[in-house]
Amino acid sequence: MESIPSHGFCINCGYPLRELTAGPTGYRCPECGRSFDPANPKTFRNTPQTRFARWLAKPIEWPVVFLALAAAVGVMSVSRWKLASFAPSTVDLVYYLRPSALRHHTSILTWRDGVFTLSMLVAIGACCWWLMRLAAGLFVRPPADFAAKQKPPRAGRRHALLAIALIVTAAGATLGWPYRVAQEWAARLPRATLIQSVFLRPWVGLPPARSPDRARAILEASVIQLPQAQQREAGLKLLMENHPEMALPILLEAAGRESDSEVRALELRLIGLNRDPSTADLLLHFMTHPDANTRAAAADALGILHAPAFTISGTEYNGGVAAIAGGASIKLAKFIQLHSDLPKQEMPALPMQEIPLNPSVRDALEEMMLAGSSGEEREAAARALIAWPPANYKLRVAEWGVWINDNKEPKLLRSLLDEIPTFVHQTGNPSADFEDRLSFVAVDKPVVYITVDRPMAVDVSVVINLGRPWLAYPDPDDFTVQADDQAVLLPTSSRLYPAPSLGTLFEGVLTSPNVTLEPKPGQPCLVGLDNPSFKKLTDLRQGYPWLEPHHPTVDGDEVTGIGLRWQSLIASPTRLTWMKLPEVGADPRYAWWKRLREVPSAWVSSRGESDRFLYYDGSSVEPPAVAATLTANRLHLTIEREDEPSDQPPHPFNRLPGPPQQPTLLIHCRNGSLTGQRIDIPAPWGVEPTTIDYPLADDDLHQGRVIEKFCGMLAGAGLTPDEADGLVASWQKKFFQTDGTRLLLIMSRQDYDRFCPIDIRPKPTELARVGIVLTELQ
Repeated sequence: MESIPSHGFCINCGYPLRELTAGPTGYRCPECGRSFDPANPKTFRNTPQTRFARWLAKPIEWPVVFLALAAAVGVMSVSRWKLASFAPSTVDLVYYLRPSALRHHTSILTWRDGVFTLSMLVAIGACCWWLMRLAAGLFVRPPADFAAKQKPPRAGRRHALLAIALIVTAAGATLGWPYRVAQEWAARLPRATLIQSVFLRPWVGLPPARSPDRARAILEASVIQLPQAQQREAGLKLLMENHPEMALPILLEAAGRESDSEVRALELRLIGLNRDPSTADLLLHFMTHPDANTRAAAADALGILHAPAFTISGTEYNGGVAAIAGGASIKLAKFIQLHSDLPKQEMPALPMQEIPLNPSVRDALEEMMLAGSSGEEREAAARALIAWPPANYKLRVAEWGVWINDNKEPKLLRSLLDEIPTFVHQTGNPSADFEDRLSFVAVDKPVVYITVDRPMAVDVSVVINLGRPWLAYPDPDDFTVQADDQAVLLPTSSRLYPAPSLGTLFEGVLTSPNVTLEPKPGQPCLVGLDNPSFKKLTDLRQGYPWLEPHHPTVDGDEVTGIGLRWQSLIASPTRLTWMKLPEVGADPRYAWWKRLREVPSAWVSSRGESDRFLYYDGSSVEPPAVAATLTANRLHLTIEREDEPSDQPPHPFNRLPGPPQQPTLLIHCRNGSLTGQRIDIPAPWGVEPTTIDYPLADDDLHQGRVIEKFCGMLAGAGLTPDEADGLVASWQKKFFQTDGTRLLLIMSRQDYDRFCPIDIRPKPTELARVGIVLTELQ
């Protein structure tokens, strides 16, 4: 055995090398494992080191290595980056590690902020400790140590692991910054009103992105990489409100990666708002997605891409806000201004011109409208096809309604309420609910038959002038509102409002026995028409349901008319399998509804409810142009002057051919005996205001001839024989079997359009509107 110097010490750790035996690999320090040669003085130290010097000379401790590894794991857990891009930056380090933020915790809003801040502090501490130990070791070891060219093998592993941990931490910190900044912005978004640009003037206290490239990287991360759906929604808000010019490429990538149904649907609708023809194939692909909400969103997007069915304006009052799932909202003003083709001084709106698309797109939309598995997607497809009707279509719209002009106690009217089937919707929303639809620049048994030669989507909107609806079926999308700049008040005295009259009422619009409606002089015209006993319609919206506000505004100070809108009506010449009709029942009071279903016409559906026609009922204080009373054997007619609609734009339905007369039928019904005679009254726009004393001749029509004559008058006004028979069958009892003397006046087309303005899209190829004014004379 070789002799071992009695005074030798390990160069590495200072351990005394005494009484040691050589092993298979020679002599090694039992403390740190460093080898030495007793015959070579350069491999050991002759003098002992101090305890501090020996501590400094030791390898880095394992706890430091473990802390560095934990810091690397922490940084990587809150870092994401795209492999295709390489944009290292320390943009967020100053934000998270600045002394004021550490002192007041202003930069820590989420657990990710806390993990990253703590991990970076630990990594920086481990790095500094490592470097200090390395530097200190250079001073405590003699120069001979460097000639030995031997290192403890365990120390080498520690240094390697520590170096790898610090490199990984640095990579995560410098490459994953877009993800961390994006989640910080998303966290701060609900807490403040963000109005400054993301990269021109960064928000106070937020990590800045002073270039468009940095802003794009952050926005991509916020829309694509953030883990929670609510965070990605916030990213979409940041993108669309601040940098809409960057939106489309990011949205296209995000839609393909999105896992949340609501966020994916929002992304598809925003893609559609860009109206880029190159996105048609992508949107068509999503039409076959397994998720119904996604399919509906793709249908909406394709419809907007081809031609928006509704105006999408960039102002607060006209649909400039897109609703996002989760409660956030995206203001589209900047986006629409970017895409608007209107001058800046005008109200910006998304262009409405048609963009040609492959016919297969329309075929897919029609297939969804007719056979979609959910009402949501069928309705979305119908919205898309409103502005995309089939070529050479035939669309006939026929409407008839009965006005009851009763200047007596409305006992007949109250009896009609019992004849309304229970499934018909009551529209008892008070008129005050519509005041917020005014824009201060400051707001009968009408039956509508639709006949089509092929499936179509139709938008129907009606307004009751100086009145409001009370009943409707199928479920309408919303009320429509008409307004005037000056309040319309009831006159203090008028032949139209003798107490306790209800004025001019549509059949079926009645009060309950415990409720009386009596318009009062000097009050707004619609206040007295509210019926608190009726239920209110809910879930009302016009336009795209995912756009806000849900109700367009109109110019004026006073609501002068309220109506209804079926904006995505599905009309089919054949009954589709999913069209379920409500059960009328065997009660004979409802037989008239069954009879109306027998009239040949299209099957229509709105919001999941289907039938053979549209039905609405309402009341109005607008008087008919012709009022009648009967004295002895003379009929007294008072005709109000109306302006002839010669200044209206040319329209094939503005007036009927022939002389300006209103056919009228005077009926006497006594004890089962029915007689009558026809009277032709001058149309109100063809004469000056006048009163006519009309002498009556003996009735020349008896029993069935009375009904036959009335059907002929209806056919002459534009109804088909089947439609006329349906009207007569519905009113058989009231018109021809109830004792009394009554006047049935066929309103002029101008009167009907004045009472109930109507708007239909697409433009009908044939339109018939026939109104009957029922006046009980005796």
